[in-house]
Amino acid sequence: MAKKTITTPRGTARYPWLNTADTKFGDPKYKVDLMVESGSVGDFGAKIEDALEDHFNAILDKEQGGKYREIFKAELPFFEDGGETLFRCSLNKIGKSKKTGETWENKITFYDAKGRPIPEGMAPKIGGASILRVSCELNTWTRPNVEGRGSAKVTDLEVGISLRIKGVQVIEAKQGGNGPASAESMGFGEEEGYSYDPDAFDADEGGNDAGDF
Repeated sequence: MAKKTITTPRGTARYPWLNTADTKFGDPKYKVDLMVESGSVGDFGAKIEDALEDHFNAILDKEQGGKYREIFKAELPFFEDGGETLFRCSLNKIGKSKKTGETWENKITFYDAKGRPIPEGMAPKIGGASILRVSCELNTWTRPNVEGRGSAKVTDLEVGISLRIKGVQVIEAKQGGNGPASAESMGFGEEEGYSYDPDAFDADEGGNDAGDF
């Protein structure tokens, strides 16, 4: 059965790795945390919860009374954060068939604000604070958790769902990457006083007279 695809409301990207995959933690992965105003979420979150509930019930019917000590739900890939909801979307760069072991490279399709496909390799750099919509496949999964060894071994079964990125609509691209947050986002406004002038700084002067500790 084909997996269901849903599209997020517009939101603000946090820590995006969409132009290139993040290789810092394990297998290369495209990912973005999308911050959406909670009032704009609508039934998007409910669709994810319903898909997980259906998958969980199907696993219970299949495995109840079987080899698993406990069957439980994993955390949902979204949560409330103040007045916003964070949706955690990702895509492994390399896909692999469980049946055949065949591998392939996953790619994200990008679209502009008018919905037109952007040619491969021509998408703008998508940095933090970019405004996006993300098309996600509802990817349900199960994962055994094994404890102990030999005859004392017991296995629980974790049942979850993830938001697998299929496409990204770029409404507003910010080029700043994941660097320092803006002064506005930190709650700072303009005040009278010290003004930083990078041209006035000399790295050979103004050292620490106290020396190294």
